[in-house]
Amino acid sequence: MQALIVSLLIAAASPALAQAPAPSKDALALGGRIAHAAQPQIERGLHNIIDGLAANYRNDVAKTGLAVDERSLEDVGRSEFDAALPLLWDGMAKVYAQTYTLDELKTLEVYYRLHPGDSTKLPAALAAKNLERQQHEQELVAQLGPRIMQDFFGDYCSRSTCSDSIRRAAGLPLRGGD
Repeated sequence: MQALIVSLLIAAASPALAQAPAPSKDALALGGRIAHAAQPQIERGLHNIIDGLAANYRNDVAKTGLAVDERSLEDVGRSEFDAALPLLWDGMAKVYAQTYTLDELKTLEVYYRLHPGDSTKLPAALAAKNLERQQHEQELVAQLGPRIMQDFFGDYCSRSTCSDSIRRAAGLPLRGGD
């Protein structure tokens, strides 16, 4: 749990890339469609993050002797997934819209319609922007990661007893118990 929390906090402290002008509505709409076609595995990644938070919490709690409210932990995981998913997809739409021009987005849309989830044969000019897109994705993770963690533990700790170390790591008010 400590390593996951530290990595989320480091990501949150990373400097953001320079502010770009807001993408157009057309670019955001295309970016959203492309994100869904290019990265169908993204929802599984969000599940893995949330499942990882729960698993790490279980492991840490086992060392303290506190009980884990499994039903609440499951409910909180589902709730956080449902809350974070639209933020993730909206963020991914913005990532694509910030990285590519409108014409490039149109080309990507056609490409991913023919090759869903396969970026191995992208045209060279579009593939050349992969590093920039990945940097924008890292910014998105830096923004969403701490929010997901805080919301997850905020919800769980409002339903069940949590140690002050968990509350502190998640940015929640302390109760003075540890």
